[in-house]
Amino acid sequence: MLAPGGTLPVYVPWTEEAGQSVATEQPAWQLLSDHPVEPDADVLDFAGTARRMAEIILGARAATPFTIGIQGGWGTGKSSLMHMIRREIEDRTARQRGRTRVAWFNAWTAEGSSALTALIRSVLQELDPSVLRRLLHRTRRSSWILAPILIVGSLLGLRRFADDLWARFNVDAAQRNEVSKELRGALADWAEQDRPLDERRMLVVFIDDLDRCSPDNIVQVLDAIRLYLDAPGLIFVIGYDHAVVVDALSRARGASAGVRSRTYLEKIIQVDHVIPLPDPTQTREMALACARHCGVADILGVPEINLIVDRTDRNLRRLKRFLNTFVLSRQLDATSVRLRPDEHIKMLLLRMYFPDLFRIILREPERDVLGQLVELGRYRAAVTAGQPPDEEQVTWLFQTSGVAPPKPDEDAATALNRLERHLPRMVINLSLDPDLFSLAWSLGTPDQRQNLLERARTQLRPTTAQPAARPAATAGAPTPVEPSAATTPSPQATGDAQTQPLVCPMCGHAANLGDQHFCPSCGAYLDRA
Repeated sequence: MLAPGGTLPVYVPWTEEAGQSVATEQPAWQLLSDHPVEPDADVLDFAGTARRMAEIILGARAATPFTIGIQGGWGTGKSSLMHMIRREIEDRTARQRGRTRVAWFNAWTAEGSSALTALIRSVLQELDPSVLRRLLHRTRRSSWILAPILIVGSLLGLRRFADDLWARFNVDAAQRNEVSKELRGALADWAEQDRPLDERRMLVVFIDDLDRCSPDNIVQVLDAIRLYLDAPGLIFVIGYDHAVVVDALSRARGASAGVRSRTYLEKIIQVDHVIPLPDPTQTREMALACARHCGVADILGVPEINLIVDRTDRNLRRLKRFLNTFVLSRQLDATSVRLRPDEHIKMLLLRMYFPDLFRIILREPERDVLGQLVELGRYRAAVTAGQPPDEEQVTWLFQTSGVAPPKPDEDAATALNRLERHLPRMVINLSLDPDLFSLAWSLGTPDQRQNLLERARTQLRPTTAQPAARPAATAGAPTPVEPSAATTPSPQATGDAQTQPLVCPMCGHAANLGDQHFCPSCGAYLDRA
């Protein structure tokens, strides 16, 4: 089984002695943190963007109030970029802390409480106590005295007031307007708008994790900015996923479509910076940096790196999740010593990113679907290049696919087309993936693959009965399909076992799966015993 112009990879067979050796190894593998990227690990050059954003923000004193959106999907690096912008601003204004201040508000941590109140409190606690005292003095005789006291109570020791500010604002528009007027006045006093431009104060408020919040809290945060904190001297920098926030606003406000929600959002956020998707080179460097950090770089080849990059959609958080899954399973599962680390990570790639293929590999080992992928890819490459294919392997491919082998006078392209008409679309599509082809190729000869998959099935501990062995295929005859315990439910399996949801031990997915034995989310084997 040689690829056109290639040679088989060097393959070291597994032995009990090798497994014992692996068991005694203590590799320096470690989990990757989900914390924002540090400047020294800035593969995506967020530092350059952060410097320019800091310059824009510090130059916008005259334009306040102003709101900037840092827009991106889950795991694209919004928090990392915002932390870098924050550090840039703090470094540039270290000598003028009284003129420029920075506040950080994590909207997600406000879940379960009033996000509106929490955000207002985060802003006011950056102001001078004298400004807050003047605010309290002006409102002392007002009918809504409890509102400002609740906001600043933690600063002035007035914790005895525990009324729900958001509930009061939500039912009393007149009170809401009066509170807004006083808060804006207090913020304008602090910003000292009557001073020359370069002497005015400015507060930059970063709001992170908005898209993780419930719809009600998203509304509260945005209402706080629009209704109460729309004051001179304030600049907000909001990290958010546009689609998630628009959907949350539509649901919270009962909109039948997202048009009104998008319009509402545009009134609050004046300008957006959309985090671009990293290019393949950047993502590859990011993947290699993460692999080196967690100690698995030496067991990842080019195909594995390419598959991780492609299947994680160039998303740093998903990339880290895959590597952490390997590190955790390698160190917690005692049976993993039956696989070498490089074999283990290849099996994990197949299980997580090609679950349909992986199900066939586990449930129909005699089919050698990986061999079919390899030989179909080689056959197609030879036909496309006008080279003579390996006749022995072509015969094997046609026979195991249940298709009559090519006739001596049959055109190669015609034979390939006839073969593909009888193959599952999944097999055809996956054979076109050069990195998956290379991974399957690296698993060695049919006997070597069979040995590996037998050990992989042992490592995954499928405790239910395995499929019955199938008779060898004969030339020109389709491969027979025998029922097995993995696909045919027993009489006892028709009751509660099939109606109760199963929870995947690998990814947490839960569903009523009927007679399926594999998680539809990650492909993990589900033990029904």
